[in-house]
Amino acid sequence: MAQKFRGRTTITGALTAADLVDSTDMTLTIPVTIGIPATIASRGGANSDGVIVGSLTAAAVDYAFLFDSPAYTDDTTDMNDDGAGDVALLPATETTSDKFYFGCVNPFCGIKLTLSQAGVVAGTAAASITWEYYTGSAWASIETSAFTDDSASFTAGTSTYFITFAPPANWTPTAIDDETAYWVRATCSVADFTTQPLATQGWLLELKAACGTGVRIPFAGTITAAQMHATTASAANNDTIFLLVNVTSGAYDTITWTKGDIMDIDDTVSLAVAADDEIALMVLQEDGSTEFANSSMILEVTL
Repeated sequence: MAQKFRGRTTITGALTAADLVDSTDMTLTIPVTIGIPATIASRGGANSDGVIVGSLTAAAVDYAFLFDSPAYTDDTTDMNDDGAGDVALLPATETTSDKFYFGCVNPFCGIKLTLSQAGVVAGTAAASITWEYYTGSAWASIETSAFTDDSASFTAGTSTYFITFAPPANWTPTAIDDETAYWVRATCSVADFTTQPLATQGWLLELKAACGTGVRIPFAGTITAAQMHATTASAANNDTIFLLVNVTSGAYDTITWTKGDIMDIDDTVSLAVAADDEIALMVLQEDGSTEFANSSMILEVTL
């Protein structure tokens, strides 16, 4: 007899001897409600990082390399200190073979970057840079993975910005200039920068053990679904996509709230938790027009 409880448990009818089975034959799911902001917006978290429940720690960049064909420049030290404008994100005269690499020994879901000189392009900023990751066999665009670039391809102005994304399932470490890591690279796709973008400092939202703080889960199990409800539905431009992070272990998975659906369940989630692990919730993608409002989320933890 397998029982899956979604919220309230009700057992009707008389029990027979056949019903009296060992508890190991049962599947028990317990709902855990987490509080989320009344109106969901991807840049509503601390420092506009999109984290709306808990926090993710902005960590040092393990590797930062400028590729000005055919040579690499190691900018890791300068990327991690606060020297103004000491990191060139593209060469002064760029070509479409030039790139800037951000590397980490663990997967990450965001780059925090302070620009001291904004780039200026002759054309459209979004077309000037392509953000990519390594699949294990080739470089591919990460811009299809719930991607948001607040820096507008390094052109948004002299401030601090976040570039965030859902870590792809096939993201594979590879060696760049003899350093093996998970890499995201900004590739110059149109050589039309009339002003060179310069950075002061950068950080990564690294997904590893003890990578932040969050809501405590009091028992061990697996988060197998998320139920969402709002009194105001989003518009129908984009699904709302969350990154659910076990900040104690560094494990993560995504949750999708279907666009325009006032109530929804995503039962494709699979995130293991131990007793007293903490979880954080980050908005990676929003509708972009009318957002879900007066919203709530219930996580289903299967024991």
